[in-house]
Amino acid sequence: MVEISNLIMFLYVLNFFHDKNNFFELKNYINPYLGISYALQFQNTTYQEKFNVQALTFGTQVKNFSMDVGFFRTVYDFYLHPTSIRLYSFSYLWKKAMFNLSLRSEYSDHMAYDTKNQSLKYQRRKDETYLGFQYLVFKKGMIGIHYNYFLLNELSSSLTLFL
Repeated sequence: MVEISNLIMFLYVLNFFHDKNNFFELKNYINPYLGISYALQFQNTTYQEKFNVQALTFGTQVKNFSMDVGFFRTVYDFYLHPTSIRLYSFSYLWKKAMFNLSLRSEYSDHMAYDTKNQSLKYQRRKDETYLGFQYLVFKKGMIGIHYNYFLLNELSSSLTLFL
């Protein structure tokens, strides 16, 4: 992994590249674009792919407000098009509370989950919103409630302990 980071006045900049190696058991999964099994498509019951990830992020903090912006790009042989993700994240601290908002736009060949029909569908652009509220209950403990934490349009709660 190659990482280049710098603090320019009040702006933190991070640029990194790293290589990944994935291994999949194809089983009987069907390629929804071709209508045939992945095992038939790749003439094997397993699939291995090496790829790289490129990322560029910027962040800043002014008093109790912080903001981060990230751009990620990955090229897989497995998909027809490159995958790119834009992420915008905002946090505000007020007394013992922290409010979070994140906006995520993904352009990829990954299937999207249709909550209305409870099925997967092809959708090149996928937009997500995350909302969070956390409260410092005691010096080393925080509780929180989150919307879309796992990108499943769900409500979840959290307990964070600082050791």
